[in-house]
Amino acid sequence: MTTATIATASERLAPRRKLVVLRKLARQFASVSTSPTAQDFLTWADSYTRADVLIDLVLSGEPTWPELLRDWWSSCDHYPPAVKYLLMRLSRQVEVQPRTMTEDERDYLSGLPEQVTIWRGCYASNERGFSWTTERATAERFPFLTRYRRQGDGPPLLLEAVVERSAILFVKLDRTEHEIVILPDSARVISRHIARDAALPK
Repeated sequence: MTTATIATASERLAPRRKLVVLRKLARQFASVSTSPTAQDFLTWADSYTRADVLIDLVLSGEPTWPELLRDWWSSCDHYPPAVKYLLMRLSRQVEVQPRTMTEDERDYLSGLPEQVTIWRGCYASNERGFSWTTERATAERFPFLTRYRRQGDGPPLLLEAVVERSAILFVKLDRTEHEIVILPDSARVISRHIARDAALPK
């Protein structure tokens, strides 16, 4: 079985089953070839199961997990509750945090003021999130993306908050979203607005 076969099979699966089946496929692949690497597991996952794989790699003691987070975080579109474990671990290992960023991202973080204004597009049920941005327009469009819409959860919101630069775990620039990743309690919300869909006429 090739990695291409595994990837094709995973694309046909319902999201809830993908992670389990990917592991089974990986074991089958490993039995006839070399053992799969951490990069293989992350490649076989899709954007809705990749964060689960990242967490599993951290729990399994994968020594390169900070670099894997650096390279794969932005390709995740769903984060399970257990991602809090990963971020809490990172908050306790300050010396590891630079490894989760590229050189450009480290420079961007060091260039931010000590008090950073950040924004988050969300709904009432997920205000206390870990992903924010320094760009208001970027945050405001997120609640209107199909994969993030929440029906029956009230109007889409735009939060403005302040966070200490030292409390930022890492930043991601590779999707031009200027993502700021923090522990939720690190942010002090200073205003809430109803988000406006930029695609609609003023």
